[in-house]
Amino acid sequence: MANVKISELTSVTTPLAGTETLPVVQSSTTKKATVADVLNSVNATFTANGVAYANGSKVLTTGSALTFDGANLGVGTASPGAKFAVYSSNPTRGITEILRNDASATQTGIQVQLSQNAIADWAFGQPAATNAFAFWYGRNTGADGTECARFTSSGYFKASNTGTYLNSTGTYSEFYQTADDVSLLVTAAASSLTQGCNGVQIYYPNATPNSTTATYLYCSDASAQRAAIRSNGGIANFQANDLNLSDRREKHDFAPAKRYLDVVCAIPVQTFKYIDQTDDEPTLGVVAQDVQAVAPELVSESNWGTADEPKLRLSVYQTDLQYALMKAIQDLAADNQQLRARVEALEAAQTAVR
Repeated sequence: MANVKISELTSVTTPLAGTETLPVVQSSTTKKATVADVLNSVNATFTANGVAYANGSKVLTTGSALTFDGANLGVGTASPGAKFAVYSSNPTRGITEILRNDASATQTGIQVQLSQNAIADWAFGQPAATNAFAFWYGRNTGADGTECARFTSSGYFKASNTGTYLNSTGTYSEFYQTADDVSLLVTAAASSLTQGCNGVQIYYPNATPNSTTATYLYCSDASAQRAAIRSNGGIANFQANDLNLSDRREKHDFAPAKRYLDVVCAIPVQTFKYIDQTDDEPTLGVVAQDVQAVAPELVSESNWGTADEPKLRLSVYQTDLQYALMKAIQDLAADNQQLRARVEALEAAQTAVR
C-alpha cells in the first residue's frame, strides 16, 4: 500500500456509506477515521448555523451574517423567523434587497410571485421594458395573468379589471372597469360622523379658479357632457331631468302651510355681486338675513369653511322658498276670490235697488 500512488488506486463506488476508513495525522501520529467522522467533526472556528463561504482571502469561513438553521435562511440575522429573513440596521437609503433584470435589450420585466396552494398566483414588480410598478393576478409559470393595477413613474395610480387603461401613462389616476357595477365606492363606516366632510373632499390648495371652466366634478358619456360641479360653486346639468323625492308614502305629519303672501312681500328682491366673483354680472336674488327676519324656517346656518377654520354663513332653502312663493300665489288667489265675491254681491245689490 505504501508503494502505491493515489492515482493508481481504484475509484470508490459512490455514494459513500460513511464507514469507509481514511488515514488522519493527529498529534504527529497517523490514525484512522471514517468518512463520517471527518464530515461530522466540529470546526471550533465556525459559527453555529453559519453558512460556509469563501471570504475575501478565499478561505472557507462562516459568520452570523448568513445563517441556515435547517429550516430558515437568514441574512443579517442568526435567528431567522421565516423561510427567508433579511435584517439590516439602517441600510443606505433604507434598501435591504435589490432585484434586477440586467438584460440590455428585449427586457421581460421583473416580478416577485406570491402563491398559495389551489389559489391563483399574484405577482408584483415592473412590466416588461416599462418604468412602472404593477400588480398581476393569475400570473404563474406559462401564464402572464391579468394586470390589476400600477403606479406610473410620475406617481399616478391606475386600476383595471381587464389590464386595460384609458391611458396607461396619462398624468392622472384612473379606475377602469368593464363590469356593470359600481366603479368606486367610498364608505364612511364610523358610528358618529362629526367632521365637516365624511365623504369625498376635493380641494385646490394652490389656486382659486372660481370659474365656469374649471370644475370639481365633470360628468360625461360617449357623446356629451351631462353634468358638472363648477369651481365657482355652480351646478351645470340638464335641469329638466332634476327630481326631488315627493312620494306621500315617504312623508308624515301633514299640516296646511301658513299664509305666505305677506311674508314673501316683505322679502326684498335685489341685484348684487358676490365678493369673490370673477365676472361683473349682477345676480338677482334675496339675502338670507332678510329671509330669516320674516321666515326663519327657510334659512339654515352652516360651516362654509373647514373644521379647523370654520366660516359660519346663512343659506336659504331654495326649494322651500319656491313652495313659499307657490303658497303666496294661492293666498293671493284666495284673496282675489273673496274680493270677486264681494264685488258680485255689491253689483247684485245695486241691481235690486234699481
